Amino acid sequence: MSLETIVIRRPRTAKPLPILVNIPHTGTRIPNELSQNFASRMMGDLPMTDWHLESLYDFLPDMGITMVHNVFNRVVVDLNRPAEGDIQHQAAFQTGLVPLETFDGDRIWKTDPTADEVRMRINTYYVPYHQALRSLVSEMLTQHETLYFIDAHSINGHACKTHPDLKMDVYLGNQNGKTCGDVFMNLVEDQFKKFRYHTAQNDFFDGGYTTALYGANPRIEAMQIEMRQRMYMEEGNPYDALYKPQFSQTKQDITDMFDMLVTDMRHGGLLPQG
Repeated sequence: MSLETIVIRRPRTAKPLPILVNIPHTGTRIPNELSQNFASRMMGDLPMTDWHLESLYDFLPDMGITMVHNVFNRVVVDLNRPAEGDIQHQAAFQTGLVPLETFDGDRIWKTDPTADEVRMRINTYYVPYHQALRSLVSEMLTQHETLYFIDAHSINGHACKTHPDLKMDVYLGNQNGKTCGDVFMNLVEDQFKKFRYHTAQNDFFDGGYTTALYGANPRIEAMQIEMRQRMYMEEGNPYDALYKPQFSQTKQDITDMFDMLVTDMRHGGLLPQG
């Protein structure tokens, strides 16, 4: 039996849309042999997780939008990094393909993984995820002329080694116009603004590895959405977030936002008429 590393939620509508939302950092599973090597009990709280995005976006298939998300936590292997281990901003602190420190600089492992262990994680968790995602993208491109690819993230916005205290609610990135055009980017930003969320483009989060990878295809419009977690939960306290009114209200906002986005994309000729 193969190990499940990716969950694919296909549209539950008769006419699937050419929109794919990828969520690479929401997984919470840790193999026992790896959790036993955590440097502290605090690491068991999985502090770099993009909490609950698989639930926040679970309405998407009902709109005809395909959604995928990871299963294993990003400390096992980071799916939004290249397998060769390069980092996207050489001048800035970054967590790597197999991170050794958190955003706050805390050690993750008692004993750092060896090169052989890193290769094992790549082959076991990273490669199957990206093979499945690549296959899904190819399948959707056989059905649609253009694919709209959204890499969805969230983050605890307190100041740390990767960024200062984040003032905006939503950070949108297309690598300064390299991975998608202004029309798609601005349409997405307009929807957040309608709900009074404060936004920024290509500020701190300009699109990571996956956005760049798929945005290099001329038939794919790719962008990253990075939401500050305070939008839908108390930052640093994820455990009962799903049951609080703040989560329900934000989820309704984002549901309505995507509904209006699809309508505006149809009116603008980016999507076929329903």
